[in-house]
Amino acid sequence: MKSHTAQENDQVNEVCLNATGSYAVYTLNAAQRSDGSASFEMPGGWKPASSHFGMFLTSYDLQFNSNNLYIVFQ
Repeated sequence: MKSHTAQENDQVNEVCLNATGSYAVYTLNAAQRSDGSASFEMPGGWKPASSHFGMFLTSYDLQFNSNNLYIVFQ
């Protein structure tokens, strides 16, 4: 498996799953790693307690994806 060193221009990708309705939304290229943060606007009526979030990075040339960071609010 090839590896890739983190770069400032890596793209941030976000995924959100509504566990009660089994709906998912995603944002590709939500930000760049160098931005230091990314935000996600949840669709109306979705509650953090019933949602699952994932984030992963993609290299600028689209050749590499990072592992996923998985978040569930309790």
